[in-house]
Amino acid sequence: MSEQQIPQLAEAIVTHQRHLGNLSSDDAQWAIQNTVAAIGLFVDAVKNRTMTEVKKLLEFLFSFNAKAVEKFVAKEKFIEGKTTDGVSVSWLGENFKKNFLGKIERNVKAAELKVQKLLETATDLPQEDEPGIIPELVGKHRTFLAHFFQLLAHKQQTKDYSWLVGYICDENGVLWTVGAYWFVDGWVVGADSVVRPSRWSAGDQVLSR
Repeated sequence: MSEQQIPQLAEAIVTHQRHLGNLSSDDAQWAIQNTVAAIGLFVDAVKNRTMTEVKKLLEFLFSFNAKAVEKFVAKEKFIEGKTTDGVSVSWLGENFKKNFLGKIERNVKAAELKVQKLLETATDLPQEDEPGIIPELVGKHRTFLAHFFQLLAHKQQTKDYSWLVGYICDENGVLWTVGAYWFVDGWVVGADSVVRPSRWSAGDQVLSR
């Protein structure tokens, strides 16, 4: 890089600084405290790029500030035909009933979570002809049922009835895909095994850390 290009690149980064909002607060704080290392990662990423543009699977929509929860009892929140704490539930799938209604989460810490939109059809894990969502989230896919519930309340309040997908462990610590969509007057909430990946459509929303 020439000496003339360095200020041009710095100016371009400042011009498009809004895209730095995709970083979580923790990641941003790390970059602030380790600026030289962060620049090194940026330089390596650019140097190792391929000539073919990488196709994005997820598009950042907004950050969701999930509150801390001392005790979350699933069966007291997800009740068919009832509205609890701003979440109306119309139907619960059998997998969800069997594996999640007995779950109790304790001392769930507050967290700044990401909500992203799928840009194309994808499965939870990569298939022959389709990309996988979980690898795209680079280890930040697991969230809590308590936070998933809070986001459903937020979506209901803002009348955002699009599909919501989260990756959550059941009462035995087994990871499932938990999905919810609005039907008539409430959320339909189900759970599918990540071992047998579900297929999700462009426009569906994905919750992650």
